[in-house]
Amino acid sequence: MRKQQDTPVTKHTVLIGGVADMWEKMYWDVDHFCDLQRTYPEEKQPLVFSAINACISSKSLEDWTKSAWMKAARSAGETPSGEDFQERLTAAIPIQDLCADIANTSKHASYRDSRHPDGHLNLKWDDGAEIQPACQMLLRSGDGSQVLLLSDLDKLPRQWWRFLRSLELVDGEQPTPVWLQKKLSRIFGGAD
Repeated sequence: MRKQQDTPVTKHTVLIGGVADMWEKMYWDVDHFCDLQRTYPEEKQPLVFSAINACISSKSLEDWTKSAWMKAARSAGETPSGEDFQERLTAAIPIQDLCADIANTSKHASYRDSRHPDGHLNLKWDDGAEIQPACQMLLRSGDGSQVLLLSDLDKLPRQWWRFLRSLELVDGEQPTPVWLQKKLSRIFGGAD
């Protein structure tokens, strides 16, 4: 029998105590991947590792969100449906099913495609052109096309924030996390 815990999750996660905190962690992983794709596109392992990390964070945010949403619905006297949650999530964040399969493949050490059948990532070398340097491109496939993963993951924080707002788990416009404010300040200068 599973023991019910009253211990706060921050005992393991330190700074992550709710969906907004997990959203910031997912955003950080996405930003890290985007930086690597743009800045060090010839590096295979860091590029792939950071993409996997972004997918794992997105799947973790999904788990946190579903738990918080179901708890809030039950507190309001409603009967939440996991299927309803999944339909709403897939409609709001199209890349989430692939992220979940990548996260589960990474976690379980065997290929998983229950949510995004035949979806996969691959690396392709691009020789570049006059305005674009040569680089490794991390592409996603699965729907008959190949799309630069950067294009999908770059949208992920905005899509997730809108979804969290639609579930009334966060308020207001998408914030700029403190870590991103400091990063931008280091790049462009500004107040400490």
